[in-house]
Amino acid sequence: MSKVITKEKIQIEHDWFIPWILEDYSDEDIAKAWSGGESVEDFCIGRAGLLPIHHIRNWEDIKHHFDDEPYKGTEINHSTGKVYASWSEYYEEDGYVHNPCFSGIPDTLEIKWVYEGNDNDQ
Repeated sequence: MSKVITKEKIQIEHDWFIPWILEDYSDEDIAKAWSGGESVEDFCIGRAGLLPIHHIRNWEDIKHHFDDEPYKGTEINHSTGKVYASWSEYYEEDGYVHNPCFSGIPDTLEIKWVYEGNDNDQ
């Protein structure tokens, strides 16, 4: 028997993230994507250069997924006065996960769109 691996979910606030991305695109760009069958969610996550930490409902639960690769930078965390210990620490201080449309969201996570005032699965 093959074992089914269940990925942990990154819960992204739909009502915050989608409008934040769409404000940078014309109605024509959006209509073109949708007429081609692309969902609004795929359109937005596929073009996002940044993902605000406050748009991730369960950041505390999933942030360890961003630490698979060691942080090799030299930037100083102004809160601690030391070089960042991990990518999640860097992202927390910066306020954004970088390049979610490329390699920013780890393969160990699956996106779950959540809606303000609703804790049910979507």
